[in-house]
Amino acid sequence: MANVNRSFNVGRAKVTAVDELTVSAQPYSELLRPYDQALFEERRELMPPHYSRNENQMVAKVQHWLVQVDGRNILVDSGFGNGKHLPGLPPEFSNLNTLFLENLRSEGVTPEDVDTVFMTHVHVDHVGWNTQWNGTEWMPTYLKARHIMTETERRYWDSTSVHYRPSDHGRSVMRNCFEESVLPIVREGLAQTCEVDARIDDQFEFLSMPGHTPGQVAIKFVCDGEGVLFAGDAIHHPIQVVIPEWCMVFDEDPGTSVKSRRRLLAMCADENLVLAPAHFMHGACRVTRSADGFRAHNLEMFESNGRSSTATDSAPSLDSR
Repeated sequence: MANVNRSFNVGRAKVTAVDELTVSAQPYSELLRPYDQALFEERRELMPPHYSRNENQMVAKVQHWLVQVDGRNILVDSGFGNGKHLPGLPPEFSNLNTLFLENLRSEGVTPEDVDTVFMTHVHVDHVGWNTQWNGTEWMPTYLKARHIMTETERRYWDSTSVHYRPSDHGRSVMRNCFEESVLPIVREGLAQTCEVDARIDDQFEFLSMPGHTPGQVAIKFVCDGEGVLFAGDAIHHPIQVVIPEWCMVFDEDPGTSVKSRRRLLAMCADENLVLAPAHFMHGACRVTRSADGFRAHNLEMFESNGRSSTATDSAPSLDSR
């Protein structure tokens, strides 16, 4: 499968899903809780056609959202990164060698051009490109950027802090992550924290969406009267638009995750915001209300650069993430 950056416009801004990798297919029954195959078959055709033909396995993207507006280059989340040592994940996720930076440069953006990195939450596949290995130590990738996360997330995942308190599963899959991908930007004075509900500037706003992690946020961007909601992992797949009660096995607090997902979908439908999650294969979508809930509709996106981002790594598995 060829991987290509794809974009859409929000007013005068260009928003691009910059590809890092595609995660290989895994059965829905292993990833969603609760899961009912009969209900899935009943609701299958309510998903956009691209997804409803996917049989019974989930395929996911790992993508970074790039917002280019008024000379600024803002990244939302920073993926896995290359060369990371992640003993809590299957071996194929460690020492990745993807073409992400080439894909970013194909948008006319170098790491030095990035002025802001927003982290929806501090999970291993959302903070990795914060840093690169320089042959001696992990150093910031985006040396001129401020890196903004919620104080709740920083405390929850900081393995050097007395506030460190993830679930046993979270503690396992996050081994080495904070040390390699977050502490170096803290050390270099590039990290900033804020409340879970915070207006960053006149275009960006953090909105609390806990459940997947305690301090996760969705990030609302508005430009020229149009808007997008970068959802992080508040939602992983369009079946959760149709059945928001289904949670991913990685959610730290499934009950709260459901509440956040319903709020997220209502905001997108009622405020006409584009929904831009981290892992939808199609990239972004529109959400509308229906008699029994919500529906997702694929957003028209244009191929941004035409480059393939298939890297030396094969598509890793979601198992145990």
